[in-house]
Amino acid sequence: MRTRPVLTRTAAGLLGAGLALALSSCDFPGSDSKGGGGKGGDARPAATASASGADWAELAGAEAAMLGDLADIDPGLVTDQEKAIAGADTVCEAIRAGKSEDEVARTAGAEFTTDEIKPDLGVVSRIVDVLKSTTCV
Repeated sequence: MRTRPVLTRTAAGLLGAGLALALSSCDFPGSDSKGGGGKGGDARPAATASASGADWAELAGAEAAMLGDLADIDPGLVTDQEKAIAGADTVCEAIRAGKSEDEVARTAGAEFTTDEIKPDLGVVSRIVDVLKSTTCV
């Protein structure tokens, strides 16, 4: 019976289509899915705009670790993973800009507050620690 090769080709085709879809929804370094030339209009140097395969694996690993660590604090923090990643980016920008600890904490509190989640200062401090150890390095 010749059904196995057909199933294998079909599975491979579906896997490829799924991968293409997943990659098309990613924001890659140096690109701007909104068409505005990067977050906040800041241009990245060419050296950081093209990441190697190892860099991508490291970035994906850091992001996965960040989401996992935030979920350990409160699973509600990562219910909307895209919002959590965007919030982390905003907090990291504040850290890189040299904002004070209070300003960074206020930013983190604002970014990770939802109708369901209202983190107190202790939780906000833990969020900032997670971001500093995973994605803001």
